[in-house]
Amino acid sequence: MGEDRFQIKYRGGDMVFIHPYNDQMVDRKDLEALSKWFEFLEPWCEKDVHNIRLVWTQWFGIPMHAWNIKNFRLVALKFGKLIKIDRDTTSEKNVHRARILIKSPLSEIPKTSFPVMIDDHKFFIRIREEDDCDDDPFAARPVGGVHDSDEEYCD
Repeated sequence: MGEDRFQIKYRGGDMVFIHPYNDQMVDRKDLEALSKWFEFLEPWCEKDVHNIRLVWTQWFGIPMHAWNIKNFRLVALKFGKLIKIDRDTTSEKNVHRARILIKSPLSEIPKTSFPVMIDDHKFFIRIREEDDCDDDPFAARPVGGVHDSDEEYCD
């Protein structure tokens, strides 16, 4: 399978559209090769609608003793699933805010504040969606002073 045989278009969330150039037929070898790179492959259908988004969020008010991936995952469940954490967050270089990529079915993550209980103490976490979240979240471009190559995946 030659990489030049297919167009891969980002559809949002964790979905791509794979189309052969020149409307060539896709054979068994192509499907086997492609299946090594993707969780699943299925034919496109006109009624396919994509409602999952990958959204960069910023979190404020997280106490230092709760600054860990376990707690980030628990808080992310309120909006979806934690996918990625930027390196400044994991290295604790910046503890003013955490920058987290979330996979979410929500059309928008509201700018909100909510209580969380940590070690029998109530803390208020503030969260907001980054402004440029409609772009490809994995694009190699600076975002908030962090480059994509400096981020950690959580799955």
